[in-house]
Amino acid sequence: MMENGYVLFRAEGEDISGFLTLASEYELTIQKFCQSEGICFGYLPPSDYRVAARLGQSVGVRLQILEKNGVSFALYRYRQRLGLVVWPVVFLAALLFSQCFLWAVDVTGCENINEDGVRAAAAQLGLKTGLFLPNADLDGMAADLRRDFPGLAAVSFNRVGSRVEIALSESTPSPALESHDPCSLYAAKTGILREISVTRGQHQLTLGQSVAEGQLLVSGITETPDGKISYERAAGRIMAETSHQKEFTLKLTQQEKTFTGEEQVCRSLDLFGQSLPLFLPDGFRKLLGQEVLPYESETTLAPLSFGKFVLPLGVVTEVRRPYAEAEKVFTEIEALAELNEAAEEYERYDLADAQVLGKEQSAAIADGSMTLTVTYTCLEDISEPRPLEIAP
Repeated sequence: MMENGYVLFRAEGEDISGFLTLASEYELTIQKFCQSEGICFGYLPPSDYRVAARLGQSVGVRLQILEKNGVSFALYRYRQRLGLVVWPVVFLAALLFSQCFLWAVDVTGCENINEDGVRAAAAQLGLKTGLFLPNADLDGMAADLRRDFPGLAAVSFNRVGSRVEIALSESTPSPALESHDPCSLYAAKTGILREISVTRGQHQLTLGQSVAEGQLLVSGITETPDGKISYERAAGRIMAETSHQKEFTLKLTQQEKTFTGEEQVCRSLDLFGQSLPLFLPDGFRKLLGQEVLPYESETTLAPLSFGKFVLPLGVVTEVRRPYAEAEKVFTEIEALAELNEAAEEYERYDLADAQVLGKEQSAAIADGSMTLTVTYTCLEDISEPRPLEIAP
């Protein structure tokens, strides 16, 4: 009875015992019935109280409710406050249901391919905001997107709650020539032959000879004394004196960054792909007269989940590194020193396989920039293997 609710009543009248006898005949469950100072008290289930009141009237006993308790009474009492429980449940249910729809698209793995182009192509395939994800063929879309971009080695559409991540892997050009394939050697650059060392293949090269880029140096097709043709992998080292120019440019007036050393952590609420800042935006800070420095930043998203369900709700954390900008004006001497340093770095890395025999350089200033032009004379191996095209 206590679990389903109960009423505490008071009974007054001359024939209390007659009332109790009638209640027993009607199988009413009166509990904890007691008498104090001529007044009787007892507990009844809510459904039995009306019957008990009629029986009491029939023998001159009046019943009065003193207290109502139990789940049913509590729900009725707080019926106007049920929204405090119902609406959060409804909101959570709406969030869980909303993850069935696409709200944001992320693209990762882009190096040479334009990210916006990938998004536009995916949208043409149906990957748009509002897409009902349970019925979406994400694997089929990924296969179609890969066909639209031949430069992709792999494409996958990964669903994370109400977001879809387009993970790309760009193709790495495979070597056109295997180590055991027949080939000939061609000139990769124009130059004058200074050293010739051929270990396999047929050639008619002489020292001091000028060769043009793309010219055949050593053939992988050889003919035996008895007239038979054989195919082999030409090999050798063809050193030539080459010449080429490289330009290095520096603007004489630049904006330099000086980082303050501080880090600012700003958090936003990501709801259905839209960011709601949980901090004072820069525009308001400026209106309040606060200084707002430019910054570099890194952003991470931590989606929220309910059990195994990833909600279309998350926390975006942005770490900002403020810096101050100052105008830097280079003198001609300073600019030339910077450009010479860039030239030395170029020689150290880009010409690492070549021997620099000499260089000539000249500097000129135009349109607010200084340009250093360096002409290099190098000794390097210009041989480049290319596969033989053998007719079947």
